[in-house]
Formats: sequence, structure tokens, C-alpha cells
Amino acid sequence: MIAVLAALLCLALVAWNYFYSRRWDRGVSVGISFSRPATYVGKTFELTEVIENRKKMPVPVMEIGFRVPIGIRFTDAENTQISDYIYKKDLFALLGMESITRKYEMEAAERGCYDVSQVVCEAPSLLHIYRYRMECSTTDRIYAYARRVDVSRIITSVETILGELESNHKTYEDPFAFASIREYTIRDPMKTINWKASARSGNLMVNTFTSVRSEEIEVCLDVEDSGILKHSPLVEESISIAASLCEKLMMAARTVEFRINIRPTQQEMAEYGHTLKTMDGYTLFPAASGQDRHQSLERFLTGKMTNRDTVPFADMAFSGSVPPIKKSDSRPAPTSGKSAENADRVRILISKNIDSDWIREHQQQIDGSCILVIPHRHGSQRTPVSQGIHCIDWEMKN
Repeated sequence: MIAVLAALLCLALVAWNYFYSRRWDRGVSVGISFSRPATYVGKTFELTEVIENRKKMPVPVMEIGFRVPIGIRFTDAENTQISDYIYKKDLFALLGMESITRKYEMEAAERGCYDVSQVVCEAPSLLHIYRYRMECSTTDRIYAYARRVDVSRIITSVETILGELESNHKTYEDPFAFASIREYTIRDPMKTINWKASARSGNLMVNTFTSVRSEEIEVCLDVEDSGILKHSPLVEESISIAASLCEKLMMAARTVEFRINIRPTQQEMAEYGHTLKTMDGYTLFPAASGQDRHQSLERFLTGKMTNRDTVPFADMAFSGSVPPIKKSDSRPAPTSGKSAENADRVRILISKNIDSDWIREHQQQIDGSCILVIPHRHGSQRTPVSQGIHCIDWEMKN
């Protein structure tokens, strides 16, 4: 009798295992998504894991594992293993027609584009003799933009230079750029009198005009790190400065042209080809402003920038420039052509490789509209002292 019961029990176990192996994964799904499409280095975000069992048969034990790149990390390291990736595994018990949602807090440690991969569900048999496996796919990703830094010093220098340029151009008013109406003075020509406004006010009133010259800001980023001793933190700081600066300027409706001394890869050309150009070995984002162009630039800067072929920074930074107009020259500034395009351009050069020798070598190409931003390590003074040149000493805090 006992033998018969044992045989029946074994037969039931075999039948259940066979049935369970065929049915356990039906209606089971795992969805993993990020709480936002993009974040910044040093900021936290959430990863949401949703497990669903859309059948009446329960799944008593199920282990779900996945991996994320090491550039993003869990703030709570429970049930995680770190090697070349961060692997996370958790156990779940699913009843019939049940859905479980778990949220994990994560932090962006490095800039880049990240997604979740190798999502695997495993369920053991009744006596844990066998393990059944199911792979799931996820398409969600998150961009970790470069860390934000305070660029108010650079913005102040830019506004100062643009103010000086605007003040110089007001000497030569544009008759098509109406500004306002004011009272007549003896120095005003008769042709500027607004007769209708004069009749209404009872006093002579004149039209005033301003310049319609465009103001462009050119940001040039140097990511060359070719020395024997690598300075990756300084390169990352340079990228953070450039990204933060472009964000501030573009969101303030400033027209920004961006250059970086690396050639775009085929993948980057395919993804950003409509917004960037490749010029003599370097990458150029043509002058533009607004949210769309800023987003494309930010996503481009999440790519790998080090250990790539670079062109000399000066060749890129001064490419297409024209000699500046001397302050002693009393002639009106040109209003058309390439010279006019560069006359109202502020050029910001961001490079850890700028020193006194570099400035001395390119003295003729550096004018009053250039701003040199030189990142350096704490306690390592790198900014050269050069009269008439805007140099910003940028010391890394960490």
C-alpha cells in the first residue's frame, strides 16, 4: 500500500512538473523603465520594475535578474553584485492575476547613455530539482548628461563683451531697426523727426534706431588628453563646463555654435547627422538656439570623448576666423559678409591644455572677444597672466 502511494505521489510530482514547466511563464511579463528620459551626473532617479502574472495559476517562487552599466548605480546595494556591470536579482511570489511593482532609487555616476539588459526570469520546480528560464526584453534607456557646474563667471564675461560690441555699433544706426521715440535735440537730423508723434505731443519727437547685427557665441571644447599621464577628470570638467554653458546660453535664446576637436563616429553621424557637421577632422554644431538643438548637443556629449583621434585645438578654434578690427580704426564696422559675421562673435575656448606658451604662439589670433577657460586641479595654478586677454581660472572643486 505504501509503495502504491509513493508511486502515485511520484507520478503526481512528475505530472505537476511537466504541467508547470509548460505553463508557468504564460501570461508572465517583466517591464523595466526609467522615471525620466534624461538626468544629470550626480542626480538621482527611479527605476521601476513591474512583474505581472495574467493567469490564474500562481508562480510560488520566481527570481528576476537584470544588469545595468556601471555608470549608473543603486543607492541601496542590497541583492546586487558589481563587476563589469551591476547585476541585481530579487525573489518574487506571484499569485494568480497579480501585479507587483517595485521602485529602486538610482544615481548617475558617469555621463553616458544607459539601458537595462539581460532581463532573465527563473522559476524552480516543486522540489527545486529543475529551474525554468525565460528571457525578457526592454527598450527603455536613460541619458546621463554631463554634471552641471556654475558658469556665472563666464556668462558675466560674455555679457560684458556683447555689451561693448553693442555700444560700439550704436554709433552707426541701422535705419531699418526702429527702437523708440524720444524728444528732438539739436544734434538729430531732420529726417529722423516723427511728425505724427510731434503733432500728438506738441513737441518735436524723433525716431531712434539700433543695430540689427547678429550676435553669435562660439563655444570650442578641447578633449585632447594625449600625454603619458592622463587627466580624465579635467576632460570631464571641461565637458561639464561646455554643456552647462551651452544650456544657459541656448535657454536664454542666445545663438550658439559648438565645436569639439574630435571627428564624429558613423553612429553619431547617423543619430545626429541632421544637426552636426564634420569639418576638417572636428565636429561642428552650426549656430542655433532653442530646446531641440540643446537636447541634441547634450545627447551627443554623453558619448565617449576620450581615447579618440583629435585635431590640434588651435586649428579648430581659429578655423574660419578673420583678423579683428583695430580699436583705432574709425571706419564703420562692416554690415555684411564673413567679416560682419565674426565681428559680433564671442569665442569661448575651453581647454586644460592652454598655457603661456600656447597663448604666446597664438597671440595674433586671440582678440578682445575671446574668453579662455582653463580647468586645472586644486592647488595647481595654470592660468597664465596676459594683459588684454580674458582668462578664467577654473579650479576643480573635487
